[in-house]
Amino acid sequence: MVTSVFGHLTKKKKREPKQDLRDYEEDDNRTLAPMATENETIKIAEGAEECPVYVASIHDVGRRSMQQDSFGLSDTEDAALVESKGILAVVADGMGGLEDGERMSQMVVVSMLQGFDASSPEVPGDTLLRDLVDLANDAVNQDLGEEMIGKCGSTVVAVIIRENRLFWISVGDSHIYVYRNGKLVKMNRDHNYGAQLDESVARGEISIEEALSDKQRAALTSFIGIGDLELIDQNANPVGLETGDRVLLMSDGIYGTVPFERLREILGQPLKQACLLIEKEIHEKNKVNQDNYTCVILEMK
Repeated sequence: MVTSVFGHLTKKKKREPKQDLRDYEEDDNRTLAPMATENETIKIAEGAEECPVYVASIHDVGRRSMQQDSFGLSDTEDAALVESKGILAVVADGMGGLEDGERMSQMVVVSMLQGFDASSPEVPGDTLLRDLVDLANDAVNQDLGEEMIGKCGSTVVAVIIRENRLFWISVGDSHIYVYRNGKLVKMNRDHNYGAQLDESVARGEISIEEALSDKQRAALTSFIGIGDLELIDQNANPVGLETGDRVLLMSDGIYGTVPFERLREILGQPLKQACLLIEKEIHEKNKVNQDNYTCVILEMK
């Protein structure tokens, strides 16, 4: 897993309100159906005519023996549902043993989708996302039981797009990005020990070399299944989206393999081509330990 040098921990509170994409530049089991399959791992969908987004997904096991990533999307074919509640997308990366990791990530996605289906359109997007994360965390904690809490779980990144406004939330070290006019902006901050080390570097307490060489950099400091969630990253005010903007949710199997600048270059291509190039980049890296990789891309129509 890879950390951002801008990692920051939030304790049971939201980040300072940010509603314009430029404000972030300082920080530098359902399947998506019906879809037209481009190959076994890439799918593209338009949704209903009234749906405000095109949807693409990249999802593969990599060189692992089991798929621990899960993802899901709310119904984009029901125009009334999209208009009243918007669209929910979720990506979860399981941890804590192969079968357990797979089960945990699936539980996170399913519980959040079910919670979204049962929710009222009157609930604000940021409040709803926090409720859905709490719902997923409660479900996983209960399933694990007291002896296993903190030993197994899942990261999660989720977004709601409602009336061209983006609400997002994250726990762990999966990433959310917005791409606009050649600029790629990471929205969330990682919850891992590396983020704390980077803050220590910024305060002059340790050297960059010490921070980068620490063997515990990748250790998560927050994840679904840890018990009570203390570290959550979320935007309080929605980000306004424009036609052509792309919102990306991805596990570390992609951003840990495809460099940021290369990813930014690739996203300058049409949606289908961009997906093919992301996967081509992963294949060309040919990492012997390539992790499961998942990316959901929502492009504003």
